Amino acid sequence: MIHRPQVIAAALSALVLVGCSDTDPAPAEQAASRADPAPPPAAERPANERPQPPVVPLELSQADLRGLQLAGELGCAFSPAPGAASLLFATGIVGSDRPAEAAIKLTAEGPVKLTMDGADGFDGLAQGGLFTGDDDIFAEIATNGDPIAEQPQVAMESPRYSATLEIGRGAQSVTVDGIWECGP
Repeated sequence: MIHRPQVIAAALSALVLVGCSDTDPAPAEQAASRADPAPPPAAERPANERPQPPVVPLELSQADLRGLQLAGELGCAFSPAPGAASLLFATGIVGSDRPAEAAIKLTAEGPVKLTMDGADGFDGLAQGGLFTGDDDIFAEIATNGDPIAEQPQVAMESPRYSATLEIGRGAQSVTVDGIWECGP
């Protein structure tokens, strides 16, 4: 014959053991585990998500420009000082509605091609503008007022302008002061 106090004690013991078990968390613990998880540490970043290198414009060479084959018979160049190598070179077709194209170089691997926002061909280049490309790369030329007064005049086709060049990738960018000049 089974005594009731022993059955009750055995049942209570079983309930205590189940309550202390890690297999079924209490409702409060379940709610806490459903809260927004903390972002994974940088070490756990997906392999295809690599940090972008800093934006540093490099000088363009003639070989760089030959390799890209920009469309257009006339061009403009931005350089940090008169006679210095170009950091951006752009070309366009006169009287065309095809957007101008530009080249910049951010790594030793070579230059990248950018396309000017707008469809003014070479005619849109004289005052600068925004160029965009793959991988969130952009370059923007902003001329600063009137042409540079030169004595004797060096630029015959188009005057030189004091300008700034902003080159960037995504949220990173760098701005360089210099000269913007156009011509054949």
